[in-house]
Formats: sequence, C-alpha cells, structure tokens
Amino acid sequence: MLKEINQLRYEIVERAGKPTPPFFRSLRNTGIMMATLGAVFMGAPDSLPDMVHRWGGYMSLVGAVISALCQVTVEERSEV
Repeated sequence: MLKEINQLRYEIVERAGKPTPPFFRSLRNTGIMMATLGAVFMGAPDSLPDMVHRWGGYMSLVGAVISALCQVTVEERSEV
C-alpha cells in the first residue's frame, strides 16, 4: 500500500513538471487571480458585511482547486 502511494506521488510530481497546454495555462492563471482576490476579500475590514468575508473564502478555495488541477493537466501525445 505504501509503495503504491509513493508511486502515485511520484507521478503527480512528474506531471506537474511537464508543460501545461495553453488553454489550461490561462485557466490556471485565472484560478490564481481568483484565489488572490478571495484572500483580499477575507482580509477586508470588519466594517464590511460578513458575506464579503464568506465569499472571499469560497473564492480562495475554488481558485486554489482550479489552479492545482490545471497545473497537473498535460497534453498526452500518442505515437501511432
């Protein structure tokens, strides 16, 4: 079981180092901007409504997930 987990980790690190296709690169950058904007909303002054802080947390989470998924997306080329 531990050997399989280590193999999976290795594959993920290897995929993250490969080039990302252009569409997913722009989507990754959008996710990074969304996560950053969410962090700004979470750090907003307490005089703003609580909803702004809550949505900032949601934006940070979604942006981080989008960025992580797009980073490990690679273009598979099959040789025929």
